[in-house]
Amino acid sequence: MNEIADASGITERYAYGLLSDLQKAGYVSRGRNGRRNQYELAPDLELGDPVIGRLPLRKVLALIGADRS
Repeated sequence: MNEIADASGITERYAYGLLSDLQKAGYVSRGRNGRRNQYELAPDLELGDPVIGRLPLRKVLALIGADRS
């Protein structure tokens, strides 16, 4: 989580809060890989944002060049 916080220019505590919100909304799920947490995006979940519309996360990530599927 500290890598995400550093790369984003936010505190680790704030990054955890954002991740918690994303989990509650169903965009991210968490599992364990040994002693580490492993996070997975729900790429087909629609965003429902007023600006983006009902595009799934996969398409939004593809638009910004972040889709790795």
